[in-house]
Amino acid sequence: MRRGLTGIGAWALRLNWLLGLSALMVAMGLGFSAAQAQTSPPSEIVRAGGNKSTVTTSGSGQYYFEFRSRHAWDYGHTFVVFGRVGEAPTKNNVAGLSPKGDDPSMWVMGHYVPVPSDTGWTDGDLEDKYITARYRVLVSKEQYDRTVAYIRQLQAKSTTWSVEMYNCNAFVADIAKFMGLKAPASTWIYPKVFVTNMRKINTGIRKPPTSSSARM
Repeated sequence: MRRGLTGIGAWALRLNWLLGLSALMVAMGLGFSAAQAQTSPPSEIVRAGGNKSTVTTSGSGQYYFEFRSRHAWDYGHTFVVFGRVGEAPTKNNVAGLSPKGDDPSMWVMGHYVPVPSDTGWTDGDLEDKYITARYRVLVSKEQYDRTVAYIRQLQAKSTTWSVEMYNCNAFVADIAKFMGLKAPASTWIYPKVFVTNMRKINTGIRKPPTSSSARM
């Protein structure tokens, strides 16, 4: 679940490079993995989000944690954005697990062995036009501080990324479980499906209204 929000020309070059590397690995007998990524609050509010997506909000409080998925490379990226309600988040308010840097070879190798990771903001995380699903949980200041402290600890110890062993879905699932939320049983699903299923199992809302009918 990587970033990869570069120009079309750069993407074409990277794709050709990846296809060539994949073919080489197959020739070497390595193959190519088909693995795909990666107490409930009482009230729910559904609002229109950016780029036609909707935001389902649970709980109450002046602080929030928003679980998001977005477009990125083959299957997307799952991450969490957090902060105070009404204040625009910064790069420091984003946590997610991904291969380190922008080198596509790291992403490819992460399908076979763990590779060094990044655990913070990646390109596109704060741009609504790339978001594919989101689920927001409101919390108190005490809950917020406690969860942010946990996230910082998780970031410090999550030094590798692996599609099979520990991917971006698994990273976000750990945060959700710490908060007392339910997380999808499998982390080998597309990020959009992961976040959508997390919303469903924690709110009971199967499908949020479209942007035109969402309650503000």
